[in-house]
Amino acid sequence: MAARLQLTAPDKASFTLIAMSHVAEQAFYNLVSKDLDAHDAVLCEGAPGRNLMAVFQRALAVKGRVAQCDALPWTGQPHWYSADMDPGVLTRRLLRALSWRMIPISLVLVLVLLVGRTRWFHSVADADEANDPEDRQPGDGIENAIGVAAKRVLLDERDAILAGYCASMMEGWAGCRIAVPWGAGHIPQLAHFLIEDFGYEIADIRWQRIHA
Repeated sequence: MAARLQLTAPDKASFTLIAMSHVAEQAFYNLVSKDLDAHDAVLCEGAPGRNLMAVFQRALAVKGRVAQCDALPWTGQPHWYSADMDPGVLTRRLLRALSWRMIPISLVLVLVLLVGRTRWFHSVADADEANDPEDRQPGDGIENAIGVAAKRVLLDERDAILAGYCASMMEGWAGCRIAVPWGAGHIPQLAHFLIEDFGYEIADIRWQRIHA
């Protein structure tokens, strides 16, 4: 399940926060794409082209499921803006932060790609579906897997960049609807930022299925 929150505040732009799964069925991305078309602006995660995030997404895209970077291409869309760290900068910073952890991570990726990634991925996806989405916390499992420094680059620093874009558009886009389709780990922190620092309130919340 993926959360969709709409936040509003008087005399400011409204924000629709869409918790994205980076690997899901095409039907989920079709639904999200239609949702995004109804907004005046979209603040995108990632960037088109080859980058480290796309490599990881595609490594987990088993039969019947696709990577977000392929299902929702950001190029050629009016009023769609990249609100993320430059992909080249992100790759360099993340590789430096991972350091020695890249050895076991690389081995896991090779095993996933070459030795039955479908069975491995489906077991993870089934376990994820069984969990109550409301019990999840931003960064759950990430810090243990990649370390504090890499988690800071992957989540915290990019959260700050996204928050800056949102803050800069609040009044200039007053009365407009802005969609923020970002990974689920980024959504709670952004919602907290908008609510606590700028007086936004949750006007609507719903859940969307990622897999049938």
